[in-house]
Amino acid sequence: LIDKPGEFALGEADGYLYYWPRSEPIEQQEIIAPTVPSIIQVKGRSATALARNIVFQGLTLTVTDFAKSVIHFNDHDGAVHIENAEKVTVQFSKVRNTGGHGVMLSGYAQENVVYGNLLEDLGIHGVSLHGPAIGDAHVNKNNRVSNNYIRRGGQLYGFGSGVMLDNSGDNEVSYNKITDMPRYGVSLKGLTYGRMATSYKG
Repeated sequence: LIDKPGEFALGEADGYLYYWPRSEPIEQQEIIAPTVPSIIQVKGRSATALARNIVFQGLTLTVTDFAKSVIHFNDHDGAVHIENAEKVTVQFSKVRNTGGHGVMLSGYAQENVVYGNLLEDLGIHGVSLHGPAIGDAHVNKNNRVSNNYIRRGGQLYGFGSGVMLDNSGDNEVSYNKITDMPRYGVSLKGLTYGRMATSYKG
C-alpha cells in the first residue's frame, strides 16, 4: 500500500520499517517517529479534584503515536488531552500529524476553550468531546470550540470528524473552517433526549 513518497509501513514480523522517502538521498533527511500518544495531558485526579485555569497559547505540537490496541476511537488520546478539568484554554496553536485526536476533552470537562488553532493531518478527530457513559452524570458540557481551521482528519480512522461530540452537550461549536474530512464535519452522537433524560443522573 506504499504508493507515494512520505508513506511507510512497519513490518512487525521482521522488524523492518519500509519507507518511501520524500526526497533523496535518505541519509540527508530528518525522519521523526512518534513514541507517545499525547504531548500535553491536563488531568485532574477526579471529577471533584479538578485541574483548572490553565492557558496554552502559541504552541506547535506535532507527531503523536497511534494506539493499535485501542479499538474504539473515543478511547484514543489527543495530542492535547484534557480530562477532569475546567477553564483550560488551547488557543492560537498548531497541532498536526497526530495518531489520535488533535484535542481531546474527556470525562468531566466544563468551560474549556479550543480557539483559533490550526489542526491538520489528524489520525482521528480534530477536537473530540467525549463524556462518560450513559448512567453517569452529564459533566462534559459548556465547552467552546470556535474559530479553528481543522483539515485532513481521519487519516487512521476513516470516519474522522472536524469536531466530534459524544455524550457531550450544551457546548458552543462555532465559526470553524473544516475541510478534507472523510465523513463528517461536525458529528454529534448520543441517545435520544427521552432516553438521556432518564439515564443521566444530573
